[in-house]
Amino acid sequence: MANSDLTCPEAGLERPAGSTTLDSLANELILLILSNFCLHCREGPRETPHAYFPATGQRRHEPSWYALDISALHSMSLVSRRFSSLAHEILYHEFAPGYGDSWYSMEFEWYWRLEPFLRTVASNPDRAALVKRVHVNINLLCCVTEYLGERTEMVLRDAARARGIDVADFVGPFRALQQPVYPDRYRPGADELLGMLLACLPQLKSLSLSWGAPLCGVPASALRIAGVSSLPLETLDITCCDEMTGARLDGILELASSTIRNLYLEICDGHGLRLLTRHGPFPNLRNLCIANDRHSGSELTPFLSRCVNLETFSYESGGSRA
Repeated sequence: MANSDLTCPEAGLERPAGSTTLDSLANELILLILSNFCLHCREGPRETPHAYFPATGQRRHEPSWYALDISALHSMSLVSRRFSSLAHEILYHEFAPGYGDSWYSMEFEWYWRLEPFLRTVASNPDRAALVKRVHVNINLLCCVTEYLGERTEMVLRDAARARGIDVADFVGPFRALQQPVYPDRYRPGADELLGMLLACLPQLKSLSLSWGAPLCGVPASALRIAGVSSLPLETLDITCCDEMTGARLDGILELASSTIRNLYLEICDGHGLRLLTRHGPFPNLRNLCIANDRHSGSELTPFLSRCVNLETFSYESGGSRA
C-alpha cells in the first residue's frame, strides 16, 4: 500500500494503463473506505442506542475484532503523510476498547490504554475535537487502578497543565468522594483520568459505561474546575443501572441531563430509575430503551413523567418487549 506503483516485473505483472490506484483516489473516497473500520461511521445514528450490539462470536484465544479494525486504521496512517492525516481523521472518532463482545479476547492488552489517549487529546485540541464516542469498559479502569504509579499521575498532571488548571484543585472533589481509609496515601487513579478525559472532549456525543464504570464517580465540581459547565452528550448507554449507580453517575448526569437525546439502560432496577428521576427532567430525551429490567415496578412511571418529549420507548423484562 505504501507504494502506489503496482508494477511487478519479477512476476510479469504490470499495472494497466489508466488503472486506478489507492493514492490516486480523491480524499472523500479514501475517507469513505476508511470509515468501514470505524464503529462511529459504520453504525451511524440509531433510533435507540444499545451499548452492546449482538455478539460477533468473539473467541477467547483470537485477536479482538475491535483491535483489528483499529490496527487497520493505524497501519494506514503509516503509509504516507497524506494517508496519515486521513486515517487520523477517522481513527480519533472514538475511543472504545472492549466494545461489544471484543473484550472477551484474551489477546487484548488493557494495560496503558487510557493514559496515552488522554495525553494525546489533552495536548492536541484538534484531535480531541474529532472524538465523538467513548466506551468505558470496567477492565480499562481496573487496569489503571491495579497499576497505579508515578506514570499515571504524570499523565494527569500534564493534562491538567495543558488545560491551564491546578491538578490539586481538580482531584480535590475525587478525594472527598472516595474518602480513602488512609488519606495520606491517596493517589489519583482511573476515575480522575476518566474525568479529565471527559473534560478534554468538546464534541463528545456518545458515552457508554459498562458495569461498575466509573469506579467511584466523576464529580460535577471537578469537571467545572476543569472548565466544563455542561457535557454535550446526546447518547448515554448504561449497563447495570442499580443502587450503586447514584454515587458513580451523579456528576455526569448533572452536567448532561439537558442534552441527552438517546438513553439506553441495561440491567436496570428501581434504585437506578430513582437516580435518573432525581436528575430529570430530560427535556431533549427522544428515545428510551430499558432492557433486562429487574423489577423497577412503581419507579417506572415517575421516571417517564420526567421525559417530557419522549418519542420512542422500548421496554424489555424477562424476555418480553413492549
